[in-house]
Amino acid sequence: MSREAARQIKPIFSDAPGERILAMGNQAIARGAIEAGVQLASGYPGTPSTEILETLIAASSIFGFQAFWGVNEKVAFDAATGASFSGARSLVAVKHVGVNVLSDSLMQVNHIDIAGGLVLVAVDDVGGMSSNNEQDSRFYAAFAEIPCLEPATLDEARLMVKTAFDISENMGVPVMVRSVNRLSHLTASMTLGEIAVVDKKPEFDSSRTWVGFPSLDPHRQLREKIKHAGEILNAYEFNQFDHHPESSIALIAGGFTVNYAVEALKILGQENHVTLLGVRTSNPLPTEMFHKVIDHTETIVVVEDVNWYLESAVLACVAQNARNPKVIGRLSDDLPPVGETTVENLTRILEKLIPDVMPRPGIDEKLADTCNEIRVKLPRRGINFCAGCPHRGSYYSLSKAIRSLDLEEKMAVIGDIGCYTLGIWEPFSLLKSMTSMGASMGTAAAISQLSPDQKTLAVIGDSTLFHAGQPGLLQIALNQAPVTVVVTDNRVTAMTGAQADASTGLDLRGGIDHSVKIEDLARAYGFKHIFVGDAYNIPQMFSLYRKALAIDAPTMVIARRECALAEQTAPLIQTKAKVRANKCTGCMECIDNFGCPALQVRESKSTGSGKKVFVDINACVGCGECRYACPDDAITLDVSALAKSIHENRRHIFSAAFRTIAKNYWKIKPAWSFKKKLRTLL
Repeated sequence: MSREAARQIKPIFSDAPGERILAMGNQAIARGAIEAGVQLASGYPGTPSTEILETLIAASSIFGFQAFWGVNEKVAFDAATGASFSGARSLVAVKHVGVNVLSDSLMQVNHIDIAGGLVLVAVDDVGGMSSNNEQDSRFYAAFAEIPCLEPATLDEARLMVKTAFDISENMGVPVMVRSVNRLSHLTASMTLGEIAVVDKKPEFDSSRTWVGFPSLDPHRQLREKIKHAGEILNAYEFNQFDHHPESSIALIAGGFTVNYAVEALKILGQENHVTLLGVRTSNPLPTEMFHKVIDHTETIVVVEDVNWYLESAVLACVAQNARNPKVIGRLSDDLPPVGETTVENLTRILEKLIPDVMPRPGIDEKLADTCNEIRVKLPRRGINFCAGCPHRGSYYSLSKAIRSLDLEEKMAVIGDIGCYTLGIWEPFSLLKSMTSMGASMGTAAAISQLSPDQKTLAVIGDSTLFHAGQPGLLQIALNQAPVTVVVTDNRVTAMTGAQADASTGLDLRGGIDHSVKIEDLARAYGFKHIFVGDAYNIPQMFSLYRKALAIDAPTMVIARRECALAEQTAPLIQTKAKVRANKCTGCMECIDNFGCPALQVRESKSTGSGKKVFVDINACVGCGECRYACPDDAITLDVSALAKSIHENRRHIFSAAFRTIAKNYWKIKPAWSFKKKLRTLL
């Protein structure tokens, strides 16, 4: 594809320096890498960082670089390391917990004089909005003794990523760029820069060794590098110091929270009266600027997200200074000790600190009462699987199998990270544990061996199994731990946007290539009892679960069915479910114990419960799972909806099928059946 064609599709790919476009924060980060001449980009899907690599994968064929999803974050970082050792510029994009996974490699590579610039983009999910925890990646940068940049705007994100490559090559160490969910998912205007022309061919230099051992000399050299990093970073003037000598109050804000500080001051009309230091270099910190603030103020408010990284550094500077201003922040409990700092938090503090400030108007009590009345009337929606999600069928059949074997009080069901984590909550309430990616395997293995009277079952998804579950799966086999491993194989990394994984039948750059069969892995590890079923076929899965739970040995059940919403696996034609009103008795089994959001309830005088179920055809995807949840056989598939879908897609079905089959049929595994190949392709 030409760059002009790319420009028409996505302005983010335009080779038009100075042009202003509308973009997302993660796109700005990707654009910075493109402008820097990145030659390899990798990562692992994880909200809120996913769109960075999605953008770079889309750009890779246009600009001629390598971009792909790693099997996990460590593999992605190791690939970027290989590129750096070959003199190529590389970028790794992960969410905060991904830094945990790659940290083993990071803590070694930082001791080696790398060649090509290596940029690690860590996106912190402040408040754990899409994660099971929140973390502050700035501590990792300090721990690894590498530079860390923190942008506050899209323009800064683009420029800092671009500049980070230069800093990395100048210092010979990886450079972290820390973003947060608010910046990464912010949409705003951004100025495009010039795209570098890359004419250097990467080549691994075998004339030297790329090791950090013995460790003392490399660590000593790393200390020297970070000692002089401040001078290098100061030259770029990332940190902005708006000094007002007459003010007795100063704000020190880090990264994106600079925006909160600016907004709070504007709300109170104090933007030209209060000193503000916007810190964009998190490691090393601009301690000289901290001392300037300390020398001229009585009170310092430190604004940051998640942790007290900046505040503790400011307090350390105060301890070294002759003056002793009051420091307010998270450690002092004036700002929230966890989660986000908000403009509201900040304005309340400033109203108390700034004399004669005009207080904001109070909340209209009548309006507040009206809002509360509306809130009470709104239906509460719990966390639920999507309509057509195969995990719902998996859990429904599993819960029925457990009850049928009278194991409800004797089960230890261990969960993992993915869409199937929703099995913690109603209507299934099956999972009793969930920690980190792949942890279900090792956790379940220990429980099964320490508590032999309990039946232990571990639930893990296909992508999570490939990411971090395989070592634990092997441990189960080696120890012959009597664990029933349930793999909910929906053939994509669904929770983060349906990216391909090793079971998708696509390679990790998006082209149809091959898939890895999970049952083959289990056999190679030594599992003797392996059952594979269709997650939509609830009677079949019920039978397989009963068989597996009766075996006192390592056992695997693969509940396989493609994600109903993923573009690469969603069917071209769809039918709809239909409730036969004359058969519905209002028992609410499908609502209370199955819980598909496409099933809705209306009042009815003809049933004992006063209710009847109907199908919301706008939500229904026609999976048919719900048929098995009705004890009265009231739910069926709507043949007229199927005919309508075929009619609406008649122009596309045969032409799309022919093109897809002609192009890709022979690239799919020869051992697959014709039916399976067609299902993969269509």
